Amino acid sequence: IKSPGWYWVEAANADGCRFRDSVLIQAASALAVNLGADQESCEPAAIALSAPVGADSYSWSTGASSRSITVNQSGNYFVHAFKDGCRYSDTVSILLKPLPSLTVSADLSICENETAELVVTSNTPDLNWSTGEGGSRIEVRQPGVYTVTAVLNGCSIQESVVVSRQSLPQVSLGEDQAICDGEALRITPVIREGDFLQWTDGFTQPERTIQAAGTYILAAQNRCGISTDTVLDKPGSEKANLYQVANAFSPNGDGKNDCFGIQNWLIKDIKEFSIYNRFGQLIFSGNNNNRCW
Repeated sequence: IKSPGWYWVEAANADGCRFRDSVLIQAASALAVNLGADQESCEPAAIALSAPVGADSYSWSTGASSRSITVNQSGNYFVHAFKDGCRYSDTVSILLKPLPSLTVSADLSICENETAELVVTSNTPDLNWSTGEGGSRIEVRQPGVYTVTAVLNGCSIQESVVVSRQSLPQVSLGEDQAICDGEALRITPVIREGDFLQWTDGFTQPERTIQAAGTYILAAQNRCGISTDTVLDKPGSEKANLYQVANAFSPNGDGKNDCFGIQNWLIKDIKEFSIYNRFGQLIFSGNNNNRCW
């Protein structure tokens, strides 16, 4: 039979007895199985495929028996959905396209007024920089983040290069100081973003011990150039008349000579500093050269 309906059969024997039975054949409810249009996507991707609900069982070309599967490779995928003894099927084609390859220059630094070349390697000529330029090479003069996008068959990938500014070395020899006869002073330079080059008097080590007053200049270098710093070691003495003690000051709040003290006399340590009035009365005393009256 090929059509739904009631079907019966009747049988009779030699005694004239009749026997009958019937069966109802119904049309199964059709199950629409549609996996959608063929798909293209860029790698990496996870494509979800789903059969309709309501089937008694499912059978995928991958061997899965669930209603939905996720695929991450190119290929043709089909599903059989079984309902009321009928099989309904559909097939879909999945194409996953590879991303372009893209290798960029390492992050770098440039000096003032220096130009750097940024280079990329890719399997596609379709390269676009955040500067608006195209191609595998560009020149930059300013620090910043430079981004390049490579496009192949509609798939794109992006990488960035960080260009920072490198300055001249920073050199510090500390404050000028006084050196007494027979005394030795240790100078420990602080050098940032560079390397020791030389002392201008020919001394070849960064740290040194000074035993004579004079002007000492240290030079440091990096690929951007040379920087120097100078320290003046003044001669010291125990003679009282070495220090020019002021005999007046102007406490008017203008930030200049507002108090009387010894903080600018190149004295490291002080045992006592006292001021008396004309009657011999103590009006100020301290042992800190940063305090004044």
